[in-house]
Amino acid sequence: MVNAKFADTQTDTLKDVMSAVFESSKWLDDLANRAKASQTIGVEAYVNAKPEEIGGRLEGKYDLGGGLGTKDFAGRQMQFFQDGSLNFPRRGHGIWFMAQYLRMGLLKQAAPYQELADELILTDLYGEVATAEGIKVPADDMKSFTLALDKAVFEPTKPAQEAARP
Repeated sequence: MVNAKFADTQTDTLKDVMSAVFESSKWLDDLANRAKASQTIGVEAYVNAKPEEIGGRLEGKYDLGGGLGTKDFAGRQMQFFQDGSLNFPRRGHGIWFMAQYLRMGLLKQAAPYQELADELILTDLYGEVATAEGIKVPADDMKSFTLALDKAVFEPTKPAQEAARP
Protein backbone atom coordinates (compact mmCIF):
# COMPACT_ATOMS: atom_id res chain seq x y z
CA MET A 1 0.00 0.00 0.00
CA VAL A 2 1.39 3.38 -1.00
CA ASN A 3 0.01 6.88 -1.25
CA ALA A 4 -0.80 8.54 -4.58
CA LYS A 5 2.28 10.79 -4.51
CA PHE A 6 4.60 7.80 -4.10
CA ALA A 7 2.82 5.84 -6.83
CA ASP A 8 3.07 8.81 -9.20
CA THR A 9 6.62 9.93 -8.44
CA GLN A 10 8.32 6.65 -7.49
CA THR A 11 6.75 4.32 -10.05
CA ASP A 12 10.02 2.50 -10.80
CA THR A 13 10.60 1.89 -7.08
CA LEU A 14 7.04 0.63 -6.70
CA LYS A 15 7.55 -1.74 -9.63
CA ASP A 16 10.74 -3.01 -7.97
CA VAL A 17 8.82 -3.62 -4.74
CA MET A 18 6.11 -5.49 -6.64
CA SER A 19 8.76 -7.60 -8.33
CA ALA A 20 10.35 -8.36 -4.95
CA VAL A 21 6.94 -9.41 -3.59
CA PHE A 22 6.55 -11.80 -6.54
CA GLU A 23 10.00 -13.27 -5.94
CA SER A 24 9.56 -13.69 -2.18
CA SER A 25 6.04 -15.10 -2.60
CA LYS A 26 7.30 -17.69 -5.07
CA TRP A 27 10.08 -18.57 -2.64
CA LEU A 28 7.60 -18.95 0.24
CA ASP A 29 5.34 -21.26 -1.77
CA ASP A 30 8.18 -23.80 -1.71
CA LEU A 31 7.59 -25.60 1.60
CA ALA A 32 11.33 -26.31 1.88
CA ASN A 33 11.88 -22.56 2.46
CA ARG A 34 9.38 -22.11 5.26
CA ALA A 35 11.75 -23.05 8.12
CA LYS A 36 14.28 -20.46 6.96
CA ALA A 37 11.51 -17.87 6.63
CA SER A 38 10.36 -18.48 10.19
CA GLN A 39 13.94 -18.16 11.47
CA THR A 40 14.37 -14.90 9.55
CA ILE A 41 11.18 -13.15 10.63
CA GLY A 42 10.84 -14.79 14.06
CA VAL A 43 12.52 -11.94 15.88
CA GLU A 44 11.10 -9.01 17.84
CA ALA A 45 11.91 -6.50 15.10
CA TYR A 46 9.66 -8.26 12.59
CA VAL A 47 6.84 -10.42 13.93
CA ASN A 48 7.67 -10.68 17.64
CA ALA A 49 6.78 -14.36 17.66
CA LYS A 50 9.10 -17.29 18.14
CA PRO A 51 10.39 -19.00 14.98
CA GLU A 52 8.81 -22.31 16.01
CA GLU A 53 5.39 -20.63 16.35
CA ILE A 54 5.69 -19.06 12.92
CA GLY A 55 7.18 -22.20 11.39
CA GLY A 56 4.30 -24.37 12.52
CA ARG A 57 1.76 -22.08 10.92
CA LEU A 58 3.76 -21.73 7.72
CA GLU A 59 3.96 -25.52 7.55
CA GLY A 60 0.22 -25.81 8.21
CA LYS A 61 0.41 -27.09 11.79
CA TYR A 62 -1.67 -25.10 14.26
CA ASP A 63 -1.89 -25.34 18.02
CA LEU A 64 -5.52 -24.33 18.45
CA GLY A 65 -5.00 -23.31 22.08
CA GLY A 66 -7.49 -23.63 24.91
CA GLY A 67 -6.80 -27.34 25.20
CA LEU A 68 -8.27 -27.98 21.74
CA GLY A 69 -5.17 -29.72 20.46
CA THR A 70 -3.58 -29.25 17.06
CA LYS A 71 -4.74 -29.26 13.48
CA ASP A 72 -2.58 -30.19 10.52
CA PHE A 73 -3.44 -28.61 7.19
CA ALA A 74 -0.92 -30.71 5.26
CA GLY A 75 -1.43 -30.10 1.57
CA ARG A 76 -3.57 -27.03 2.28
CA GLN A 77 -0.97 -24.74 3.86
CA MET A 78 -1.03 -20.99 3.34
CA GLN A 79 0.03 -20.03 -0.15
CA PHE A 80 1.65 -16.74 -1.07
CA PHE A 81 1.99 -16.75 -4.87
CA GLN A 82 0.10 -19.56 -6.62
CA ASP A 83 1.23 -18.52 -10.10
CA GLY A 84 0.51 -14.86 -9.32
CA SER A 85 -3.17 -15.30 -8.53
CA LEU A 86 -2.75 -14.46 -4.83
CA ASN A 87 -0.82 -11.23 -5.29
CA PHE A 88 -3.28 -9.68 -7.72
CA PRO A 89 -4.94 -6.56 -6.24
CA ARG A 90 -8.62 -7.16 -7.05
CA ARG A 91 -10.90 -4.14 -7.17
CA GLY A 92 -13.78 -6.42 -6.15
CA HIS A 93 -12.02 -7.15 -2.86
CA GLY A 94 -11.55 -3.43 -2.23
CA ILE A 95 -15.25 -2.85 -2.85
CA TRP A 96 -16.05 -5.68 -0.41
CA PHE A 97 -13.93 -4.00 2.29
CA MET A 98 -15.70 -0.68 1.74
CA ALA A 99 -19.10 -2.42 1.95
CA GLN A 100 -17.99 -3.91 5.28
CA TYR A 101 -17.14 -0.46 6.63
CA LEU A 102 -20.70 0.64 5.91
CA ARG A 103 -22.19 -2.64 7.13
CA MET A 104 -20.34 -2.38 10.45
CA GLY A 105 -21.21 1.28 10.93
CA LEU A 106 -17.72 2.64 10.32
CA LEU A 107 -19.06 4.74 7.43
CA LYS A 108 -22.25 6.78 7.70
CA GLN A 109 -23.09 6.53 4.00
CA ALA A 110 -22.05 4.46 1.01
CA ALA A 111 -18.75 5.34 -0.56
CA PRO A 112 -18.35 5.79 -4.32
CA TYR A 113 -17.22 2.17 -4.39
CA GLN A 114 -16.20 1.71 -8.00
CA GLU A 115 -14.60 5.14 -8.28
CA LEU A 116 -12.44 4.58 -5.21
CA ALA A 117 -11.49 1.05 -6.22
CA ASP A 118 -10.48 2.26 -9.68
CA GLU A 119 -8.39 5.05 -8.16
CA LEU A 120 -6.74 3.14 -5.33
CA ILE A 121 -6.12 -0.37 -6.62
CA LEU A 122 -3.30 -0.33 -9.13
CA THR A 123 -4.25 -3.30 -11.27
CA ASP A 124 -2.69 -1.61 -14.31
CA LEU A 125 0.71 -1.32 -12.65
CA TYR A 126 0.43 -4.88 -11.35
CA GLY A 127 -0.30 -5.98 -14.91
CA GLU A 128 2.81 -4.24 -16.25
CA VAL A 129 5.09 -5.88 -13.69
CA ALA A 130 3.43 -9.29 -13.95
CA THR A 131 3.59 -9.29 -17.75
CA ALA A 132 7.27 -8.27 -17.68
CA GLU A 133 7.95 -11.24 -15.39
CA GLY A 134 5.91 -13.71 -17.42
CA ILE A 135 3.16 -13.97 -14.80
CA LYS A 136 -0.40 -14.35 -16.05
CA VAL A 137 -2.70 -11.57 -14.87
CA PRO A 138 -5.87 -13.08 -13.36
CA ALA A 139 -9.14 -12.26 -15.12
CA ASP A 140 -11.27 -12.23 -11.97
CA ASP A 141 -10.77 -8.63 -10.85
CA MET A 142 -14.51 -7.95 -10.45
CA LYS A 143 -15.79 -11.52 -10.23
CA SER A 144 -18.23 -12.45 -7.46
CA PHE A 145 -16.80 -14.61 -4.69
CA THR A 146 -18.00 -16.70 -1.78
CA LEU A 147 -16.93 -15.79 1.74
CA ALA A 148 -15.48 -18.79 3.54
CA LEU A 149 -16.82 -17.86 6.98
CA ASP A 150 -20.55 -17.72 6.27
CA LYS A 151 -20.76 -18.87 2.63
CA ALA A 152 -22.30 -15.54 1.57
CA VAL A 153 -21.73 -14.62 -2.07
CA PHE A 154 -20.43 -11.10 -2.72
CA GLU A 155 -21.16 -9.46 -6.05
CA PRO A 156 -18.76 -6.50 -6.50
CA THR A 157 -21.20 -4.65 -8.75
CA LYS A 158 -23.84 -4.76 -5.96
CA PRO A 159 -22.07 -3.59 -2.78
CA ALA A 160 -25.31 -2.17 -1.29
CA GLN A 161 -26.61 -5.73 -0.92
CA GLU A 162 -23.57 -6.67 1.15
CA ALA A 163 -23.70 -3.47 3.20
CA ALA A 164 -27.35 -4.21 4.09
CA ARG A 165 -26.70 -7.84 5.01
CA PRO A 166 -27.36 -8.60 8.73
